[in-house]
Amino acid sequence: MRITTGQLFESNRRNVQANFAEMAKWQAQLASGKRMQILSDDAPQSALLLRQKGIRSAIEQYDRNLRNATGYLGQSEVALTEIQSILNKGYEIAIQGATSSLDQAARLSLADQVTQMQQRMKDLANARGNEGQYLFGGMSNTSAPYLLSGSTLTYVGDTGDIRVETSPGQTMKVNITGGEDFTNAYAALESLKSNLIGGQPGVISGTNVGELQTQSARFSQLRAEVGVAMQQVNSQKSGNQRRMDELTEGISNIEDVDVTVAVTELSRAQTAYQAALAVSANGFSLSLMDYLR
Repeated sequence: MRITTGQLFESNRRNVQANFAEMAKWQAQLASGKRMQILSDDAPQSALLLRQKGIRSAIEQYDRNLRNATGYLGQSEVALTEIQSILNKGYEIAIQGATSSLDQAARLSLADQVTQMQQRMKDLANARGNEGQYLFGGMSNTSAPYLLSGSTLTYVGDTGDIRVETSPGQTMKVNITGGEDFTNAYAALESLKSNLIGGQPGVISGTNVGELQTQSARFSQLRAEVGVAMQQVNSQKSGNQRRMDELTEGISNIEDVDVTVAVTELSRAQTAYQAALAVSANGFSLSLMDYLR
């Protein structure tokens, strides 16, 4: 079969194009650091890559939720700790006030301290988080949940749980709904103050001392609940980090180029391309006289 000049030209052209495409492929991989420039370069691996990236994206969102939970719980724990300290101080004042030898002027001075402690407790009950939300108001967290009416602290929030999604189909509660806990603690201090002002050491000894112990124990329990939630958050975050590391490694194995292999293949492709160009140039330089000889 006789090969025409046109056929020879077309064969050389295809050979040059194929070698150029191979060289360009390895150049692109080295430039981008990615083995696949478009999904169709390796359809099965691309499908796996998309699935793994989707899972990683979901875990990243769960991790953001957990960071928010950490902030919410951490700020709540700080407020609860200070309230418990106030109640412990109230207990110490009650012990002093229950002493029959204490003069009334000293009891009135202690009552003034209790008033200041109550104001601080009210402020802590209305503590806010990083986004301005009231920590202890339940779902109704855009306005102060505790209002003072005379000598009574009233709760006007709700009992709704603030929950965050921590994994597929799983949520966790991140708030403490104070409700009666805060109002009872405030009332215990109010009772102590009233009995200090009224000069009632026997009532302070028989009632207020025990009340303040009970209220302090309750806030210790609330702090423990927050601590358990924090442990759950940290455990979940650690698990997410391990899974993220696994996914990141898997994604890298699929899409990242092996530089050593790419450099070697690029060198080979460049050599082949130059050879194809040389063959093509020699073929194109043949004249009709070359064929007639």
